[in-house]
Amino acid sequence: MSVTNANVSNFNFQLPQATALIYGTIKDDHSNPVVSLAVIGQDSGAPRREADGLSLVTGGNYSLGVTAGTWTVGEEFAFLGFPDQTSNVTITAGQTLPVNFVVPAANFPSLSAPQRLSNSQFQFLLQVIAGKTYTIQASTDLNSANWLCLLVTNATSSLITIVDSQATNRSRFYRALIAP
Repeated sequence: MSVTNANVSNFNFQLPQATALIYGTIKDDHSNPVVSLAVIGQDSGAPRREADGLSLVTGGNYSLGVTAGTWTVGEEFAFLGFPDQTSNVTITAGQTLPVNFVVPAANFPSLSAPQRLSNSQFQFLLQVIAGKTYTIQASTDLNSANWLCLLVTNATSSLITIVDSQATNRSRFYRALIAP
């Protein structure tokens, strides 16, 4: 069926219901949780199915609802610079199966996507190497050389919640730098 420039109603997609669960954690090689990392599973059947998840705060936990079969989990890690980070598993209906990943600590510092708390507040997570000093900056223009310093912090843990309480309704960009 091909539809162009028309509204279509009463068209139902038949999607399979998840009957099993693959879950686990993603941590770096220092045992720190890695947050906001996409986890993708692909089955080996036909038609090919995909399950998507995201490692969450605070423990780097993820879960994928899947159907029975053989799945490759962690499919997209190589694109993010984490080679050989896939696992092939076979799962049956009603089964839960843990699959944990350890990735090299790299690309620090990193910021999660900001979340608006109110008209004047944004919150995001800063993932760092504990014991180092970081500068958090904001700008309304990525092409500008004028970045506003929001915070300088000596990280006491690997995951820090940052709140920008002076945000405006304009677009705002954030970056984290390792301080000298």
